Amino acid sequence: MSDKSEKMVAKGEKFFAQGNFHKALKAFKSAIEFDPGDKVAWNNRGVALEEFGKVEDAIECYKKAIKIDKDFGLAWNNRGYALVQQGKFKYAVKCYRRALKIDPEDELAKERLKQAIKLISELGEEAEGAGEKPEKEKE
Repeated sequence: MSDKSEKMVAKGEKFFAQGNFHKALKAFKSAIEFDPGDKVAWNNRGVALEEFGKVEDAIECYKKAIKIDKDFGLAWNNRGYALVQQGKFKYAVKCYRRALKIDPEDELAKERLKQAIKLISELGEEAEGAGEKPEKEKE
């Protein structure tokens, strides 16, 4: 992460915490322009995009963060959450399990995994074909 990118990420996180999602999104975009390999900027951009209902774009950001660091548990967790929003519960479960493989103490991933499994059991066959299969991530 470059100094300029790091500063823009911090700025974006501040805007996000204040609820100013437009400015947060701009800051994360700038961070990525300074350093396209900044996994945190990609992840945070995804979170900000979800605030605007742009779930598919958010998933693409999480994929880029994961491509940069396959052991970035937060991006796996966020990707799972976005997949749940799309009704892709089984693939969300895979993401949460991957996040927990990276950090077995991740309480948010544990809770989200339980919720996704519950949704699958409640929906039964409806969840069977829910959504497209995400591309296979390298272990």
